[in-house]
Amino acid sequence: MIATCLRGPLRLIALCFVALAARVQVAEAEEAVAPAQVALSTQAAQAHYEAGSVYYEQGKYERAAEEFLLAQRDDDRPALDYNIGVCWGKLGDAVRAAAAYRRFLARSSQTDKRAELEATIATLEARTGELVLRTRVSGARLTLDNRAVDAGVPVRVNTGAHELGAAKEGYRSATASITIAAGAHEEASLDPIASKSSSASRRRALAIGFGVGGAVIVGTAVALGVVFGTRGFDTHPTSLGPIVVRP
Repeated sequence: MIATCLRGPLRLIALCFVALAARVQVAEAEEAVAPAQVALSTQAAQAHYEAGSVYYEQGKYERAAEEFLLAQRDDDRPALDYNIGVCWGKLGDAVRAAAAYRRFLARSSQTDKRAELEATIATLEARTGELVLRTRVSGARLTLDNRAVDAGVPVRVNTGAHELGAAKEGYRSATASITIAAGAHEEASLDPIASKSSSASRRRALAIGFGVGGAVIVGTAVALGVVFGTRGFDTHPTSLGPIVVRP
């Protein structure tokens, strides 16, 4: 449902509840097993792995993911993909958690966690949506949450609020916000505005996008947006935790 009736503080409150609910519902899981101390192929990889294990035990899951990624840079083992996925899952990032689990399964021919992981991936991906961002200005740079995206290419995104941007040299940057519901496919268009455009051309630069999920975004040089709600989720059905990385 498009919450076009929300204004001012009510809209901000709705956004906060949507984002919080998405994070809590993806992150719910039983207490996980901490990573074991193991010997990796290089001293640097071992140091990052051990640091990631400590951060995980402390509940600092983003720092743990960063350390596991650094360990993987020096010793690219599939088990590290699994641990990274667990961290992103704890943080409520369904998109990155599912991607990490998929990498792990693709690179691991034998694992007793395959059936559980496949079910977890399906659950995580059901809690995401898809967004296609377009622009009518050739050469415009498009961003989604400050990350560059290609025009017309579907992007898997977490549920909740997202910031869109369009920029080009010689133009005024345009921004807008959109809220993605679970399972929704949204398409949005956003154009940067010529710096010396007339009021008529400024009106033509107004970008409006419609999606299957019912979202509407409006953006000019100032961020404008319309919020719509998301459906409720089931709790996370698994109790995944980091696994031992064997040397």
